[in-house]
Amino acid sequence: MEFFLIYLIKSAGLLLLFYIVYRLFLHRETLFRGNRLFLLSGIIVSGILPLFVITKVVESSPVFSGIAGSPVEGVSLEKDGTAFWSGIIFQVYITGVVFFLFRFAVQLYSLRRFLASGEKSKKDGVILIKTGEETSPFSFFNFLVYNPDMYNSPEELNIILAHEKAHIRQQHSLDILLIHLFTVLQWFNPMVWLYKKAMVVNLEYLADRQAAGSGKGDKRNYQLLLLRQTGAYQKYMTLTNTFFNSSIKKRVVMLQTKDSKESAWWKYGIIIPALAAFMFIVNTETVVAQKSVGITTENIPDNVLLIINGEISEGGRLKDIQPDSIRAINIIKDEHAIAAYGERGENGVIEVYTKSYSGVVGVKGKGKGDVRIRKKSTPGAGEERPLIVVNGRVKGRDFDINSIPESSIEAVNVLKGESALKKYGSRGADGVIEISVNRE
Repeated sequence: MEFFLIYLIKSAGLLLLFYIVYRLFLHRETLFRGNRLFLLSGIIVSGILPLFVITKVVESSPVFSGIAGSPVEGVSLEKDGTAFWSGIIFQVYITGVVFFLFRFAVQLYSLRRFLASGEKSKKDGVILIKTGEETSPFSFFNFLVYNPDMYNSPEELNIILAHEKAHIRQQHSLDILLIHLFTVLQWFNPMVWLYKKAMVVNLEYLADRQAAGSGKGDKRNYQLLLLRQTGAYQKYMTLTNTFFNSSIKKRVVMLQTKDSKESAWWKYGIIIPALAAFMFIVNTETVVAQKSVGITTENIPDNVLLIINGEISEGGRLKDIQPDSIRAINIIKDEHAIAAYGERGENGVIEVYTKSYSGVVGVKGKGKGDVRIRKKSTPGAGEERPLIVVNGRVKGRDFDINSIPESSIEAVNVLKGESALKKYGSRGADGVIEISVNRE
């Protein structure tokens, strides 16, 4: 769920990049076909690129993780508050998606019913539908709807039909459906609504350019027609390509604009370094690769003193211990190991207590050394949250164990099962991690 929410944010950010480049460098150019491909690419890239994450691996020092690399105790540090609010945000998002998807379906159904009515004829692959309703002419795929009684002359009607046929030949309805579906998924993003408007206007530029012709007289008559019909009733324009829409002024201005020079094509390349920056700054994930050192007879140095259930072990007995049978492991180093075990502990001590041990589990001595606690969820154990105790003080459930400087840790004691319940009551139901920290 959190991954999906992060994906949506990244996707919205990419769409913003494309829109900024379009508004700053491209929207005044007459490179309408290039702009169409650019805006379509923005939708596709925004949907796909966030899924490709660059992984940067950083190695760290090895940690103890139990026998043969199995974890002694899973430590889950996920904050309940974060999960709660993530769930709320996700539910709100899904509600919005359902609402806009339902609205889109209703609009599509209404349009389908309208296209099924009316007097139909087919010419050059275009299905012409005459209607008596006072609606602006519009096209949807190869359907062209118009009211012939709304125009003063056949010439005026032919110009309008030429505009709509340009939409049909260039398959602009595909662009309209794609941006509407993307808007359903990105409904929370204000930029997607501006992006949709930019796409629709550019499609009108494309159709205007073809319908107006190349002569000055043709363009002038076409512009006058646009201005005369600004008050036309615009029904079904949401999902269709409509001749008369709110961008009339922009379309008239663009018809008067000189063609862009070929050198202007370099502006499309501006998005490439922006996408590269996005990948390396936003879409790069740093992974800490820790070598998990299992406590086995193979990788424990021969000079480390091993204590199993209070008795010195030569290492051979460790092979018979199953990870699930371990109750606690204590690691003691330096002068504190010597204080607890004399000269035998000068190279460090590892105390292992199994669940069958009936004695008191505890640290005989405190040793300062490189002791790390691995964050890992025990397979099948769910989201357990062990009790954290630092220098005898119980910490809150939201305490971040990584906030303790490694250099200040003297000893770590892990309690499980009955030993944790006996010492801390119900608070130790998920296990206890006792940490001794240097007070200096």
